[in-house]
Amino acid sequence: MVSPITFYLVIMNIVSTMFSSFAIVDVMTRGGPAGYTTNMIYRLYLDAFTFQKRGPASAQSVIMFMIMVVVTIIYFAVAERRVHYQ
Repeated sequence: MVSPITFYLVIMNIVSTMFSSFAIVDVMTRGGPAGYTTNMIYRLYLDAFTFQKRGPASAQSVIMFMIMVVVTIIYFAVAERRVHYQ
């Protein structure tokens, strides 16, 4: 009964970490010196709203989605899918 909950929590924590890192980068460094602290979500934000590059921002969001799909599939394949009821 725990494995479906663990699966959900792992995936949701990965997504949450991706989006919470945006606030840290934005508040602390705004991309840092020469863009060294820029991560993918912050770059997407800059391209979409600051530089008005909607096409590259859309492509980056699709790539982020595909990364999450791959991580989910890998975790689903590696994790034990059996649920034991007693």
